[in-house]
Amino acid sequence: MILLAVGASAGLIAKAYEDSKEKDFLNTAVISNLVPNGKVYGILAGQVSNEADEQFKLTKAKCYHPDDGLTCFLVSKTIPSLRATAVFSRLDVSDLYANYIEHRSNKRTIDKIFDQQYKPADLDEDFEEKVGILGSAILYHFHIWPNYSYDDHGGQDLD
Repeated sequence: MILLAVGASAGLIAKAYEDSKEKDFLNTAVISNLVPNGKVYGILAGQVSNEADEQFKLTKAKCYHPDDGLTCFLVSKTIPSLRATAVFSRLDVSDLYANYIEHRSNKRTIDKIFDQQYKPADLDEDFEEKVGILGSAILYHFHIWPNYSYDDHGGQDLD
């Protein structure tokens, strides 16, 4: 009888684990399709600016949001030559928007982007995607067109 109860409990735990994984998958699938409108982009950019100010004494200079993400060019309040750029992928923006809808803080998502470091020896698709998003923002802000393309075999190319 005890073995039967232990077996049933183990089965329930395994089922709960699988349900949790499925819930996480569905949550990510739904979040990845969220696209904020212009007003919400402004609110999200303000949150990025506030977090940059709190952590680094940087303030928002300009934020741009092509379809693929969000780029914020940040400038120091005290030293105008000190600048930084924060680039959020479409999934990052969707996560920010989901938190906004659910009235949760975006601090963790924003800090993840601020803390992200890339190693030249290991530049993955995430890095290349963000370079493309940055290129679009440069086009919009500086009116300089970057040569950016993507194909399934060669990955991304930016000249």
